Amino acid sequence: MDTNIPVEKSINIKVELFGQARIIAGFREVDISIPSNTIVSDIAGILGKKYPSLIGKVLENDGSKLLDSYTLNINGKTFVSD
Repeated sequence: MDTNIPVEKSINIKVELFGQARIIAGFREVDISIPSNTIVSDIAGILGKKYPSLIGKVLENDGSKLLDSYTLNINGKTFVSD
């Protein structure tokens, strides 16, 4: 057995949804597992895969990012709109 094969680690995060996103998803918050090397812009794609109902309504049609009318907030301190 080769013990030098890298293992991709993942972390669990909680995503709180508000307004229309909450209504569409049907949840106040969702837990997702993301690879440890995930950047903030990848989270939209992960959410779109897990909750396809958000695509076109909260996320761009390709699931790549939030629609312009939505904002991501990290730990209640930092707002990210790009």
